[in-house]
Amino acid sequence: MKKLIIVILAGLLLAGCATIISGSRQTVIFSAPEGTRIFREGIKVAEIPQGETEAFVRMDRSLSGAYFVAKKEGFHDTRFYVRMRVNGVVFVNLVIPGGVIIGTIVDLATGAAAKYPNFIEIEMDPIEESVGTTRIKPERAAAPQIEAIEIDPID
Repeated sequence: MKKLIIVILAGLLLAGCATIISGSRQTVIFSAPEGTRIFREGIKVAEIPQGETEAFVRMDRSLSGAYFVAKKEGFHDTRFYVRMRVNGVVFVNLVIPGGVIIGTIVDLATGAAAKYPNFIEIEMDPIEESVGTTRIKPERAAAPQIEAIEIDPID
């Protein structure tokens, strides 16, 4: 009987295996051209340092995915959605007594039941500049000069 109680108590204490083992935060590596700024739902989460192509970002896990925007001068904004995946550690709850209910609830509540991909590569498209075309703002455009020429009538 003592062993059963110890096993049940251990199961209750270890409930939420993904939360205990993986935590509710995760480091994600973003790869993009240097100087790229990365925003998650409007909040800047990273900037690729000069001379580098990767940034390491510690982010909270969540059960739903997240929308991101990558911005860099001279490039089109790149919008992308990162879908969350199931954190395999959550399945350990199935083998721990009490873990199926309590552990799963804890892992879902903390977001530890899901995870981001470890590496996210962002492709940026450069803005193409027109070659040989000059645009002049209307307020700076000079009016053409027209000379009045007198024409003799033909007899």
